[in-house]
Amino acid sequence: MRLIRCVVALAMTLPGPLWAQAGAVDFPAVRQIVSARCGFCHTAVPQEDGLNGGSQPPKGVKFDTLADYRKFAPLILGAAVATQRMPPDNATHMTETERATLGRWIEAGAVVP
Repeated sequence: MRLIRCVVALAMTLPGPLWAQAGAVDFPAVRQIVSARCGFCHTAVPQEDGLNGGSQPPKGVKFDTLADYRKFAPLILGAAVATQRMPPDNATHMTETERATLGRWIEAGAVVP
């Protein structure tokens, strides 16, 4: 957990050319990205299809409620935006534009409705 905090802190200080682009991000866009690229595994009942055969979301990270999005926003920044280690081997084909959108949303305060 300490490593994740360090990565997030470092990422917040870097210019981050992709996610530093101007423009507000609507939460529905964030929700669509997370649902399509992360929701397969990170839900209370993960789907089984080789990517995540477990019965629990990896590391307890799930995106089932609005509170989950806010709570795990720093992990999204560290794992999906800054280090790009999530999704594993980019199994769900998250694009650079999607990563940038997530980064802008988080830097703007990870606002949820």
